[in-house]
Amino acid sequence: MLWRALRESFPRHRFRRQHPVPPYFADFACLAAKLIIEVDGGQHTESERDAERTQNLERAGWRVLRFWNHEVLQHIDVVLSTVRVALSNRLHVGHYRPDTCLTVSSVCSALRRPGRGAAKRRSFL
Repeated sequence: MLWRALRESFPRHRFRRQHPVPPYFADFACLAAKLIIEVDGGQHTESERDAERTQNLERAGWRVLRFWNHEVLQHIDVVLSTVRVALSNRLHVGHYRPDTCLTVSSVCSALRRPGRGAAKRRSFL
């Protein structure tokens, strides 16, 4: 579902599925934008391995967006809007903390509040 939506919504940004980024495989990656999109299930809740993986990918120059499975299934339009913002470099996707995963609701909340958006974004990155 997300694979097709990415390809249709962003034809100028070539996303690859299960792209190798040694020693990992990214769920989706746009090489030109150095953007990785990970879709996580419940087994990833508070995962130290995910946090370490994200930090390693960021050290290698990648930006990482993480979404929960239910967000992709129930709110694909919001997920795509979040990706659009990241591709336009208006949102710097940075430091990942296991207790505050970058989610659809946190991004939407930050983007809806122009006066407080920058402070809000920093709080969950």
